[in-house]
Order: sequence, then structure tokens, then C-alpha cells
Amino acid sequence: GKALSRRPDMGKAISEEADVAFLTADDPNFEQVASISEEIKAAITNPSVQVILEEDRKQAILQALAMADSQSAVVLAGKGSEKTIKVNGQAMPYESDIEIVKAYIAEEKA
Repeated sequence: GKALSRRPDMGKAISEEADVAFLTADDPNFEQVASISEEIKAAITNPSVQVILEEDRKQAILQALAMADSQSAVVLAGKGSEKTIKVNGQAMPYESDIEIVKAYIAEEKA
């Protein structure tokens, strides 16, 4: 499908633009998150990019935010405001990337 064909392009973009990349779940449906992540990782040709595999999307986002400093840009690609994640043919409830980031920022300011 469309997502499958984009994986090499994701790896290429990461190679060109990222210092650190968290590879995580984004509607894996019937595929294994680790397999998808490995396909993307295989297309990352820049050896200076730190690649972190974290199957739990919320944990990946929280780790990326915690790692960032005032000079960092954190790019969350894939889910945005979506409130479900497709796993094994089912739309499972998901907090949404936006809500995770809002909660993180609120906690940091508290």
C-alpha cells in the first residue's frame, strides 16, 4: 500500500534532516511494529543519526520531548490529532499526539 512505499522515503528524509529518530507505531494494523521500524531503519544511510526503536508511541513521544533542548525541533509524523491507532484490523483508542504533547508541556510548566 501507500504507507509501505513511503518507508524508504522516510529513511531518506531522516538521513538528510535528523540527528535522532524515534521509530514507533503508526497504524501497524496486521504488521509488526518492529518489522516496519526495521524497514525504515534500513533506509537510513547517515551513520551519525541516532535511531531509537520504541514500539509504544506515547513513550517514544515522551522520550523525544525529554531529550529535546531549546535548540531542538521535534517532528511528530503520522498521527497528529487522530484518536485511534489501527492494530490487527481494529481501531484502538489512542490519546493523540497533540494531547500527549499538551500534557507534557503542562507538566513541564507546573
